[in-house]
Amino acid sequence: MSYELERHLARRGETDLLEQVRAISSMIGVSYVRQGEQLGLGHAVLQARDLVGDEPFAVMLGDDIIDSAVPCMRQMLNVYESYGGPVVAVQRVPRSDISAYGVIDGAPEGDSERLFRIRDLVEKPEAEDAPSDLAIIGRYILTPEIFDDLENTPRGAGARSSSPTACGGSASAGRSTATGSRACATTPATSSAS
Repeated sequence: MSYELERHLARRGETDLLEQVRAISSMIGVSYVRQGEQLGLGHAVLQARDLVGDEPFAVMLGDDIIDSAVPCMRQMLNVYESYGGPVVAVQRVPRSDISAYGVIDGAPEGDSERLFRIRDLVEKPEAEDAPSDLAIIGRYILTPEIFDDLENTPRGAGARSSSPTACGGSASAGRSTATGSRACATTPATSSAS
């Protein structure tokens, strides 16, 4: 799973933990890429281009924990299967906290109170400039077309490239990243993010 973690545990003599890590590693096949420098989420996603190829893929950030009876990613896959385009998980956030998040400008989709067609994404707006209170919460289903958009997205503040910024650049041009006007956001049922 992680050579560095296994080496660290071995050096510290934590054989029980080392055995657990190795047991978990043998249960699944995991492929990953490393981001050499911290240049933002968009750059990190771009590093997976060769691994992903021409397939849709999920991005799940570990700093958001979502507790729901139906897993958030399953809910998002249901939306992806219905609409055939990128999906972003969002959660309503108090305006006082909105500047810490990427935020969508979205229109309700169909009869659902939890599904929105994305018009634009704004990275960490000031409260008065935020297009909504729907904050992106670290779960994405993206299509491979994102990679061209990421390569053509100028770096943001601090020379970082943001996946939401790349998606937003496309959405504001009148299309989502991959499939015309099919980018959707969903609020996971019974979610809590931290």
